Amino acid sequence: MAQRNPLCIAELVDACISYLSSPRDLKACALVSRLWVGPAQSRLFSNPSILKWHPFLNRLSSSPHLIRHVRHLYINLEDVAILKRIAAVHFTHLRSIVVIWSRGRDYLPIGCIVSLQQLFCLPALRRISLHCSFYYEDEYAAIWNQCSPSIKDITLDCWAADHSSLGVGVDVDALHPKNTSLSPQGAIALQSLRMCSLQMLDYALIQKSCAFNLSKLKFLSIGWGADVPWPQFSPAVRSIEGLDIAVNDSIASLVLSAFPNLTSLEIYLGFWIPPERRLAVVDQLFSTLSATNTLQKIVICPNNAEQMDGALCTMLDAKLSIAPMSPTLVVELEVDPNTYEGIWPLFPTLNTRNSLRRADRR
Repeated sequence: MAQRNPLCIAELVDACISYLSSPRDLKACALVSRLWVGPAQSRLFSNPSILKWHPFLNRLSSSPHLIRHVRHLYINLEDVAILKRIAAVHFTHLRSIVVIWSRGRDYLPIGCIVSLQQLFCLPALRRISLHCSFYYEDEYAAIWNQCSPSIKDITLDCWAADHSSLGVGVDVDALHPKNTSLSPQGAIALQSLRMCSLQMLDYALIQKSCAFNLSKLKFLSIGWGADVPWPQFSPAVRSIEGLDIAVNDSIASLVLSAFPNLTSLEIYLGFWIPPERRLAVVDQLFSTLSATNTLQKIVICPNNAEQMDGALCTMLDAKLSIAPMSPTLVVELEVDPNTYEGIWPLFPTLNTRNSLRRADRR
């Protein structure tokens, strides 16, 4: 009889539960039938919204079978003891983790280093987002010791106390694929890297740690305030296919032809850049494309509608029309519908080629 029970049909269970997100609704589903408890628990604990850590950790301690359901953790803390308790749990199926040390710009206490080491060595972990500051660069390097080789995607927003020398005279050999100082247990062969801190301190910290292998990197995103040493950094990330950058002073040293596999380029227009400077920098940037470029999509992301003035739009239409571009190139403008209606006539050539699109802001 159990096989004829409609509550046993996996498709029915999925149809009833898959669209639910409210913990109250999922708990109610768990009461429908013993057969629904597992699927409901999986949904409840996959990406838990945790306001108080002690009750959550106590529940995992008393019901360890729930640990296997946890796939994502968002840890925003200022308590060393709680972080230590979290790290003591062996999350066998954890795939992504966000760690934020929330006490303003206070440095991460030394007692947290071991906890982060424990979390970052979890076997299924693929994505890390780390937001904190360190007193010493060596502390940053230490957290990656014995880290999981399954990690593929990292977001960094980190600082160090004594950063006077960070980013100055950096050695690209520490990042280049031929680097031999990578961990013997297997370097972190990243596919995606986002660096957000000001003055590009993330880059200098990466260079100090020698933990990352960037030879297979596919996506690179650079924060709006980062001062990037592109002549040194570009050779280490030649494999990238997607690049997100912001228009700032350091972009003048960026040469797009250094990335032979680039297919997607997103450009954020900072509000602090004067119009004349913004126009000159973007013009110069597209002048660095090679005749053999592989770009398929360019996304222009203005901070406000005023930045998409007539001079910029006219230049983009001319530059992207005469440059050696793929006939299937798509140019997306992240603007609202009203702004798009006002500026699309300024792109006559791209419109003729049906290359211009509007995209919603993300």
